[in-house]
Amino acid sequence: MSTPQLLAPDRATFAAARTVPFSRPSIRDEEIEEVGRCLLSGWITSGPDEAFADVADVGRLGPVTYLHPHAHHLYPVRVESERLTTDRDPFATELRALGTGVGFHFTAVHELTYSRRHLGEFSAELPVATAASRSLLSPPLFPSLDKEDQDNVIDCVRRIDRARRR
Repeated sequence: MSTPQLLAPDRATFAAARTVPFSRPSIRDEEIEEVGRCLLSGWITSGPDEAFADVADVGRLGPVTYLHPHAHHLYPVRVESERLTTDRDPFATELRALGTGVGFHFTAVHELTYSRRHLGEFSAELPVATAASRSLLSPPLFPSLDKEDQDNVIDCVRRIDRARRR
């Protein structure tokens, strides 16, 4: 029995396909103006922190305390289930029902199915990581989102927070 041959392009074809031509970046004036507006708006330094200040049951994580620059591409919040009549997953379902997407970007490794299956249950031994994993969600808030959409996302979070307070 012979080993099957992989079909691959010859070296010249492969090299040509991987060539990236050099050119100046194509950035329109409107894009440069948008970056300027974003920087001047204060979003990168305060983001929606001020807008969420009155939302007591959805906790902001606070400023980044390390000395490295942060892209602020995510704005994670903690759903304080001890103060609400719901927890993170139903809160996220309600956000989606209001037309606001949501992400879960901070699942603790020991909470993953694979880890549980192969390593066992560690939630009791890791209470802080477990609580963070089960309470953090990321609403769609980022610097390039326009002000109207930011306000809409924040309003949706506020509405659910008020409706679900204990």
